[in-house]
Amino acid sequence: MKLTKIDGDKKKLTVEVEGEDHSLVNLLVDESFEAGADSAFARQRHPMVANPTVTVAGDKPEKILESAAKNVEKLAKEFQSQFK
Repeated sequence: MKLTKIDGDKKKLTVEVEGEDHSLVNLLVDESFEAGADSAFARQRHPMVANPTVTVAGDKPEKILESAAKNVEKLAKEFQSQFK
């Protein structure tokens, strides 16, 4: 997964998520709300021609997105441990 900043300021950040589909970006959106986002959404114009984007709004959106990504990683590890 590669994240590319498309747009942003102190209160809003939009990143393009390369190499992933809507499943991961929707999970990032959900976890962004858990991390304190005022607003968060994912967008994918068409799965065959465009990478999805995630937009997060709130105080310190980069930290919110970073926290959300860490939470997704933690959830994935917990899920994986159930199959060992």
